[in-house]
Amino acid sequence: MAKRKQKSSPISIDFLHRGIIAALILAAFIISWVALSSYIRNSGIFTVHAVTAVESLGALDFPDLERLKGKNIFSVDLENVQAKIAVRYPQIADLKVMRRFPDEISVSGTRRAAFAEVLVDGRMVVVSRDGYFLGNPGKDDGALIVIRGLARQRTTPGTLVSGSLVTLALQSVEQVLKDPTLSAFHLRSLDLSDAGRILFSFVRPDTIVKFDVIMEKDSCLAKLKTVSAMLARPELSADEIKYIDLRFESPVIGKRKTRK
Repeated sequence: MAKRKQKSSPISIDFLHRGIIAALILAAFIISWVALSSYIRNSGIFTVHAVTAVESLGALDFPDLERLKGKNIFSVDLENVQAKIAVRYPQIADLKVMRRFPDEISVSGTRRAAFAEVLVDGRMVVVSRDGYFLGNPGKDDGALIVIRGLARQRTTPGTLVSGSLVTLALQSVEQVLKDPTLSAFHLRSLDLSDAGRILFSFVRPDTIVKFDVIMEKDSCLAKLKTVSAMLARPELSADEIKYIDLRFESPVIGKRKTRK
């Protein structure tokens, strides 16, 4: 008896058709992508013609930015450019380098200002309000508050000042500047060299009158409020004060000797 000829499975034919269609679609996609990539690389539309920075940053003297002009915008390594700018300009916070299509590279950020001078390893360096080293003091920085007694550390511009004492010092300066009574005096310096205490040196504006405030480090921020309340009392003349010591249960006020 003759065997019947086996028919092809309709499922396998349908699968073959689907495979062919998928392969054609994939080939079309690859060809389109290659053509698009070639167009993006070679078209002048995406050639960098401008490199801009937000006005608050001022002029950035950085030749590498100018060299970006004429390059394809997609070939620019944004992270590398941003890292180089950060090294050259440590005073820029929230730095960001971005593409602005079709032909512009944009630099944004906020310029850090000198906030205080820190004595580290026998030399003065400037730090920002958020605790970053900015470099050596400059003529444009003016008279800054001096912070002494910090531990030795690397003072490369752009690095963050580390340590709990740094945090305490910057918070203390911030509190003095925000307090209406304390800010009426000029805080010249604060010294954290002693293991347990912190010494604030104030001077009365436009005079040679100066006085010190001594307190324990662990209660420093709370005690600054006490000093503010004391100096606000009308019966206490700042001109007569030599020092205020808050390390005891009751504040000790040392007064200047008056000439007879």
